[in-house]
Amino acid sequence: MDALYLSHRLRQTSTPAGHYFEATETSCSGIGKGPAEISVFAARSKQGKKALIFKYEPMNDGRDTEPVVTSVDDRTVRISVKHVAMIICRTGRWETLAVEYDIGRVVHTYVNPPGECA
Repeated sequence: MDALYLSHRLRQTSTPAGHYFEATETSCSGIGKGPAEISVFAARSKQGKKALIFKYEPMNDGRDTEPVVTSVDDRTVRISVKHVAMIICRTGRWETLAVEYDIGRVVHTYVNPPGECA
């Protein structure tokens, strides 16, 4: 049996400067399925090309796992999430925007920090 990947939009927001952000959750069903993953994408507009800027595995308890993107100023956004199981990748700068992170708790940490999102 092949695995089936399902994605759904959790939330979307835009900044006063016009940047668009979307958070999606992707889960896999089937034999040997892996954990769900939450991704945050950025774009210059709602219809623009999306770039992955943050990806993580959420906690299995379903509480406080959705990211919130807020504008700090015209050149900075902050992604906040209270609990994550593991960070897969994160980006410190997207185009002209600095990306800050406010992550309350990361359950699985490794010696090496997570890499940049490609």
